[in-house]
Amino acid sequence: MSLSAVVFAGMNGLDQEEIRKAVVRIPEVSIRVKEAQKIIDRCFEESFDLHSYIVSPQSNFLHNIRLKSLASAIVQIGLYERYIKFNLKPNFIVGNSNGDSALNVISGKQSFQEMITNNSSLNLEQGGSEPETSNVTNLVLSGVSLEEYKVVSLDLEEERDLKKINEKQMDFQEIFKDLVSEKNVKRFINIGPSMPLINESMRNNCFVELQLCDSIEMDPMLNWFWTDSRLTLSRNIS
Repeated sequence: MSLSAVVFAGMNGLDQEEIRKAVVRIPEVSIRVKEAQKIIDRCFEESFDLHSYIVSPQSNFLHNIRLKSLASAIVQIGLYERYIKFNLKPNFIVGNSNGDSALNVISGKQSFQEMITNNSSLNLEQGGSEPETSNVTNLVLSGVSLEEYKVVSLDLEEERDLKKINEKQMDFQEIFKDLVSEKNVKRFINIGPSMPLINESMRNNCFVELQLCDSIEMDPMLNWFWTDSRLTLSRNIS
């Protein structure tokens, strides 16, 4: 029997302002943003408007890599929760396991509140300023480590057999190959909004027929989402 895996894409999916403004209109995402705002209001002394930050112009949104990472994880959690409302839960979930991680929250390793309060950029009562970070070196030096990918099984029986894959947790391509060859995963669902991590080359090299889906595209109630956003995204990556 072929199995399915949800893949949480990287945090660059929110780099376009049009996409950010569209994604916060999705009910489950909006609910999570509001929940995060309540946690921020309760746990931090100085005010911070998360929704306004997400829909802010590029110069403001991209200025703070830590807040961008947090916003991406919150959006992905909302999109995952919408996906499982109308679809069966996947057998596996794949995503970054360090920093602000939708994977850690969905798998129960970390609570949603812990993810919010552990984000150092929300140390607003300290009055600290955030570094401008744009390249890999700065990301590491400023305390934002490179994304390390991990796979988690939602089946307790399967969890015991994941040691081989977890040993390669930093390499998404290795995780992908092992899920296909060792676990017989044939269906991958991208939780964005962003370009999927599985590229055409990876798909062709696995020598089996795969079904690659996008949770937003699969949702008939969200057929409005990519009407303009897809054109913007395609134009900026071409």
